[in-house]
Amino acid sequence: MGKPSIIITITTADLERVQRKLNEGAYRTREQFRYDVTKIFDNARLYNQEETIYYKYANQLQNHVRPMMDRLKEGSLLTQEQVEAKRRGTQEVPEEEEGSSKKLRKARAK
Repeated sequence: MGKPSIIITITTADLERVQRKLNEGAYRTREQFRYDVTKIFDNARLYNQEETIYYKYANQLQNHVRPMMDRLKEGSLLTQEQVEAKRRGTQEVPEEEEGSSKKLRKARAK
């Protein structure tokens, strides 16, 4: 009989990864986004002692971000490109489908 094995899964999260996933449209639900952002704070507390600025700032920043996260609506996550398009006053609008892929065109926001 062999020795029992222990599998440890470490979930990492950082702001660059969250930004990349936003840009790629990888978040399908707000809970996926919330999970990754919360994991950043959790990891800061897990890997730093309570008296460090990293631990303390994780608490402060999470308390600041929590109300914003609570206001997120399902389907409200935008990619960086969509945010920039909104700032420019344009948005992506689906054109007619060709085969199985959709084409997008830029439209002036009203």
